Amino acid sequence: MKDNQKVKKPFYKKIWFWVIVIIIIGAIGSQGGNNKDNNSSLEQNSKTISQTQQEDNQSAQDEEEKAAAEKKAEEERLAAEKAEQERLAAEQKAAEEKAAAEQATAEQAAAEQAAQEQAAAEQQQATEQMVYITPSGERYHLDATCGGKNSYQVPISQVGSRTPCQKCAGG
Repeated sequence: MKDNQKVKKPFYKKIWFWVIVIIIIGAIGSQGGNNKDNNSSLEQNSKTISQTQQEDNQSAQDEEEKAAAEKKAEEERLAAEKAEQERLAAEQKAAEEKAAAEQATAEQAAAEQAAQEQAAAEQQQATEQMVYITPSGERYHLDATCGGKNSYQVPISQVGSRTPCQKCAGG
């Protein structure tokens, strides 16, 4: 062979090959010896995951219950407000009806009083003596022809300061 050429060693005689083989063997050996530890570790992890899921489920249920309670409280509050508004409306309606009834009673009483006053006035006029006066005259007359054509009939209470006629009233 020539001196200038390097002879290639087979790969199993190179150091890098053996370093890789040792690393692989070490990795395999560590896997095989910790099989029980891995199983217990997996069990612990699954238990932890299960507990976490249960806690999450419980937390979600608590939040749902809290939301439901808040919703119910809000509905009760709205129902109470509606009931209060209805109560106030009923009170206002009752007050309006009462005021209307009082007003109707007052109007009826006023109408009755006016009717009584009118009846009293009519009765007074019916019992009161009717006489005849002229717009410019100073006397009242019992006879329509005595006062002239301008005379008109009035109750004696409206004569005022006029005196009776000497011919027809004897005054």
